[in-house]
Amino acid sequence: MQSINSATSRVISSAKVRPTLIGLKGIALGIGIVGSAAFGFKACGIADTFLLFPYHNDSRHLSSRVFDFFTMLGRTLFVPGLTEEVFWRVALTPNPIADGSRGFSKLRLVLLLNTMFALYHLIPVLGAEKLGWMIPPGAPTVFSDPSFLALAFVLGNACSFSYHVSFYGLYAPVLVHAVTVAFWLDACGGEKVLRGES
Repeated sequence: MQSINSATSRVISSAKVRPTLIGLKGIALGIGIVGSAAFGFKACGIADTFLLFPYHNDSRHLSSRVFDFFTMLGRTLFVPGLTEEVFWRVALTPNPIADGSRGFSKLRLVLLLNTMFALYHLIPVLGAEKLGWMIPPGAPTVFSDPSFLALAFVLGNACSFSYHVSFYGLYAPVLVHAVTVAFWLDACGGEKVLRGES
């Protein structure tokens, strides 16, 4: 019961944090970290199964592309942004504001949580269909790709970094996660890959 109360306290505390300039810089840096890792993976040819940038098969007009991206961002703000970050970053990671502890949580805990976060993406591969969950046809291939799991680990750490820099505000990791996933799904062909169309 104590751990549930602590997690609830962390969620409430993090939801009350207002955006700051340093928090916004943390968001930009978090997105930059994931983008740099993705670009590096793509340049090395190890993310070709799920990263299709530059996405040449996009014949949409620029205004349509911008509208589609913001529509996708609206979707990813809630799932996976808010839903996953409330659990993985806020509820599970101790913070000095809600817990009264000193300093940021131990690096080992953050790395362990982000390893678990990356491995949690294997659920579609490990039998979500047997559980009756509807998953896109391309999800098992994407989520079992070691380079995808490595990028999920990088994303988790970028979200943890932005969470810490924003003084434990929920908004920061949610935005890092949502923008990164929306960009992958819309601009890098991720949605088509998940649907099995590429």
